[in-house]
Parts: sequence; structure tokens; C-alpha cells
Amino acid sequence: MPRTRLAVIALVVGPLLTVLGAGCGSGDGATKPAAPSTSRPPTHATTLSVKGVATAPTADPATEAAKVPFSGTVDCPAGHPSGTGMFATNAAAVCAEIVARREVLARVGSEPGRMCSEIYGGPQQARITGTVAGTPVSIRVSRSDGCGIADWTTLQWLLGPPER
Repeated sequence: MPRTRLAVIALVVGPLLTVLGAGCGSGDGATKPAAPSTSRPPTHATTLSVKGVATAPTADPATEAAKVPFSGTVDCPAGHPSGTGMFATNAAAVCAEIVARREVLARVGSEPGRMCSEIYGGPQQARITGTVAGTPVSIRVSRSDGCGIADWTTLQWLLGPPER
């Protein structure tokens, strides 16, 4: 019999014998329970809360801008993202951004030896707390200097624009 015919027979009959053999026991009628699965990936929660104050744009730079508070929470379980406040309508998109930019959330504001220019960007400020993939997040952003301006710019996808 040619080798290709033997290979085809082995491909067809082999799995069939495996299935039939799985039904055969030791003959005593007892079945063994399946071993518990230990290969399930751990669940890592991703939940963020954002609170802050933006400002309303003004026509006159000498006029103090009105403060515009903002807040929201986003919860990102697999397949069922949800949000409140500023994330009520875009939770799925925000969760996708959090996954794509989680290293940014771990890095912002924590660079050692950071030099910040004394440029005032405005009174806008924000606080981000929660967990990303099980890692705690606690970030404060204030546009009171160059570092705060840069941090807000980096996190604008989450915080929104400083003026609304």
C-alpha cells in the first residue's frame, strides 16, 4: 500500500480511535472526574476614576476663566466595558486606549530627576485613581508648570482638553 494512502488512513482513523478509546474505562463502571483546570489566566481588574477641573475659554485673557468640573469612572471587564460621567458614552473606546497606553499611565509624573519649567499653563487639575491590569494607579496632574502641561497633554485622551 502506498505511503500517502497509509498517511490518509492514519489521519482519519487515528482521531476516531482516540474518541472511541476515551469512552473505555477500567471496566469497573467508575469514571474519574476531570482534573480542575489550572491554566485559566488570572483576572486583572481595570477600573479608573477621574476627577478634575477644566476651564471655559474666555475672549479676554485678563478675565479669570470659569471652572468646569468633570468626573467619571470607567470599568473594563472583558467584553463589557461601562462608564459613568464623562465616560458614559465612550467606555469601550476608553478601555481600548487604557490597554494600548497602560505603560503611559505607569510612567506619567513619576520620572526621577525630572526638570520642570516654570511656565504656568492654567488652573486645570485632575486626579486619576484605580487599577490598570491589577496595578494600582494614582496620578495627580496640575497645569501649574511645564511638567504638568506635558502630563495633561500626554493624558488628554483620558482627561479631555484643558479648556472646554
